[in-house]
Amino acid sequence: MKLQQQALEVKLVKIKQSLELISRMMAIVQSEDQLEHPLLFSLIRNMNQEDMQREWVANHLSEYTAQTLFDRSAEALKKMDAETVRFSRDVKRLSHGPNDSQEAETVIGAYVNWAMTYIDQKAIDNLRNLDEEQLTQLDQLVEMPLNEKETAWLDKALEHYFSKYMLTEQGELTASAPIITRES
Repeated sequence: MKLQQQALEVKLVKIKQSLELISRMMAIVQSEDQLEHPLLFSLIRNMNQEDMQREWVANHLSEYTAQTLFDRSAEALKKMDAETVRFSRDVKRLSHGPNDSQEAETVIGAYVNWAMTYIDQKAIDNLRNLDEEQLTQLDQLVEMPLNEKETAWLDKALEHYFSKYMLTEQGELTASAPIITRES
C-alpha cells in the first residue's frame, strides 16, 4: 500500500503541474486576439522544460536567479508569460525595419530592464564566462519563438543597445540608459 501511495502522489504532482500549464496557456490564449501556432507550441515546450531550465540556471548562473525566475506564484508566471508573448511579437514586428530605430531601442530597453530584475551579479558574471558547450545546453533548453531573420535582428538590436547604453560592471545600466517600463 505504501508503494501504491507513493506512485499516486507522484502522479498527483504531475497532474497538478499539467493543470498549472493548462491554466497558464488558457490565460495567454484568453488575453490574446490571435496566437500564432509556432509561438503557442514554443511556449508549451518551454513550460514543459522549466524544471530542467531551473536546474541549469541554478547550476550555471545562480540560485538567486533560478528562484526569481522559476519559484513564483501562478499569477506572476502568467504575467511573465504575457511579457514573453509581447516581446516576441514586438521583435517579429520590428525585425522588418532597422535594429537601431528609436522604437527598437525602446523595446530592447524595456526587455533588458525587465530581465535585469531577475538576475543578480553572480549570474551576470557567470553568464559572461559560459563556454560553448554550456551555451549550447541553454539553447537546447530554451526555445525562442523566432525565425532566423528575427533572431539575427534581435542579436543586432541587442548589440546596438549595449554599445549605446553600456552596462556597468555591477550589471546596472549607466545613467545615460533609458529606464523604460511597459507602464510608461
